[in-house]
Amino acid sequence: MNKICLNGYWDFFPVYEKIQSESIPTDGWISNKYIVPSPWNKSFTAFKQKNGKYFSVMPKESLTDLNAIVEKLDKETEFLFDGFEYPLEWTATRSAWLRKKIFLNKKKTDKKYYVEFSAISPRFKLFVNGTFCAYHYDPFLPCEMDITSHLRNGENEIAVLVMDHLRDDRGRTIAPSGNMFTNMISGIWQDVFLIEKPEIFVEDIRIVTSTRKKRISANIKISNFSNHKTEIDILASVRKWSKKNTDNSAPVLSFAPIKISLADGSSETINIFSEWVDAEWWSPDKPVLYLLDIKLVVDGAVNDYFSERFGFREVWIDGFNLMLNDHPIHLFSDWGHKCSPYHLNENWIRKWYKMIKDCNMNHSRLHTHPHPKIFLDIADEMGIIITGETAIHGSGGAQSGDSVEFWENAANHIRNYVKRDKNHPSIIMWSVENEMRWNGDSTKLTSEMLPKMRKIFEEIDTSRPAYHEGDSSLWDENYQDIISRHYGKECTGEGWWDKKKPLHSGEMCCYHYAGPNSTLHISGDTVYADFDEIDKAASIDTYLITEVARANGVCCLGPWNISCHQNLRLCDEKISLSYKNLESPGVKILHVQPYSSEFEFWKQGKGYFPNKSFYIQKNGFRPFAIIDKSLKSAYFGGSEFKRQIALINDTAENVYGTLKVSLASKKNIIISLEENVEIKRGEIKIVEINSTIPASAPNF
Repeated sequence: MNKICLNGYWDFFPVYEKIQSESIPTDGWISNKYIVPSPWNKSFTAFKQKNGKYFSVMPKESLTDLNAIVEKLDKETEFLFDGFEYPLEWTATRSAWLRKKIFLNKKKTDKKYYVEFSAISPRFKLFVNGTFCAYHYDPFLPCEMDITSHLRNGENEIAVLVMDHLRDDRGRTIAPSGNMFTNMISGIWQDVFLIEKPEIFVEDIRIVTSTRKKRISANIKISNFSNHKTEIDILASVRKWSKKNTDNSAPVLSFAPIKISLADGSSETINIFSEWVDAEWWSPDKPVLYLLDIKLVVDGAVNDYFSERFGFREVWIDGFNLMLNDHPIHLFSDWGHKCSPYHLNENWIRKWYKMIKDCNMNHSRLHTHPHPKIFLDIADEMGIIITGETAIHGSGGAQSGDSVEFWENAANHIRNYVKRDKNHPSIIMWSVENEMRWNGDSTKLTSEMLPKMRKIFEEIDTSRPAYHEGDSSLWDENYQDIISRHYGKECTGEGWWDKKKPLHSGEMCCYHYAGPNSTLHISGDTVYADFDEIDKAASIDTYLITEVARANGVCCLGPWNISCHQNLRLCDEKISLSYKNLESPGVKILHVQPYSSEFEFWKQGKGYFPNKSFYIQKNGFRPFAIIDKSLKSAYFGGSEFKRQIALINDTAENVYGTLKVSLASKKNIIISLEENVEIKRGEIKIVEINSTIPASAPNF
């Protein structure tokens, strides 16, 4: 297989009127202005008119007529999150023609040619050399289209008609559309590739590993588009992946060869499996990766070579614990609403993941939509645990949950999501949706369809649990694998959680609404005088919830959030960036506006400036913690003294030691306890203290 990236400059033809014809324009194209991948429109999440004092947010209700909005804006309007500085008038439309001409030196008769768009938003039609080829409506997931019959020797034209979302009578999208950033973007916002494949090739592969059974298996789909029935020898082996020197690594595991006979125009899925007792397990502290190599041999020659990266690990649920490999795993999470394209850049992602590790966290739920594949590739390498979430996002109220067609598109969205990301070891759970209880639907269709969406996940991927982020209480939780809660003290599980299944608190704390009114109870009147006191109080609130939740064994804690709300954006100048090669894979941000980026991704070093809250939260997520949930600080003489001390081991090793507990005054030890303990990796051990305060305690 040969893969050529088609990124770089594409010709641009904005369509400002209602699309009347699907004939490709012959003139009027704008050249050398639009860069793939990128959205062509500006973000209305923060803009400021000329001579304005503050940035404003455009109400979503007014975004139905973009042309009318743009006409009211002056040319010097500032957009805080403008990463490309395309002309303002482009933002007036969600529809445009995009075109790139490619040169094919010689079309090979024994090859198949495909174009893969990693993501185009909102929806599009593909034309090759003037002929319609395909239609695709999923703003987040790839579409690979066979264009073999449409290509010719020499110059070829790839043209795409990008169109606005299909909408209901309330303006809500008929397909899952994610959050306020992704709902509004238009363009080819992820990579494009031209792919050359042999006529007999590996079409898909699914890898499943088990640390309990010490076993690996793979389902390999092979397709034959030659003109004849073919005998195929399938050779499979595994080698260790290394960023520096993978090509020269020797196989560490080989599978028994398989021979199949495949008719022309048909496909077959075969299963290979093997015991693997000495595999190195993938984990956040040691993210070991392998490559599964598949060779298809026809008439003694290698016809196709396919390689898929994976990690050897297993996820399952045991009681109230989420298990990774051989131990309970507790997820400490960061993410947020990203309103700029900066976060699509590889360096931004790496600095963010490093911040997560610096803060003693290990996880992110890629919030509100499937993220570009590079997020997962880097997470696999750095050992960041990921929850993959669909674009079924309700708290923005922008999705047409009352539409049958919406749920048909949502079902396809889920199937394509699993197909793309199923072999990433970093993904350990699927979030079916996020807060659809707030979507503002007028019928019961959403509550009827969401469990069916979860069922699709459970049917096509049995290796990971699926759950409803923030919404599990809408249905009988006895029939769900994971309970989910958002915000409030219920995120700790204290007083209500029966521990029959894991409790997942994916959003918690008050950072996003932090103000004097929400932090007064923590720090008193000082919060009215100094924002640092607000920040400190909000983080103390987070810390206290975290302590109790960890002692109770909550499987996921996601303070909302450090990277978006708490990192200081201190760069006070506009940054303009240049690149040696615009045609290579990846998003290439051209401009960073002052005070706009959570991370200084264009620089060396850690690239972020934490608020005071960072260090308080970091301590709350310390890997080994001794927690006393009780805040009681006074006792009457002669009263019972009862405490439960939680010893929590979220390190990478078992911990052995002696626990020493004492209750003392300045001069006297009133109560003393000493106990030898072993706390296994991922374990929470509760030590009971039952004693009596002396009726008379001199000098106490």
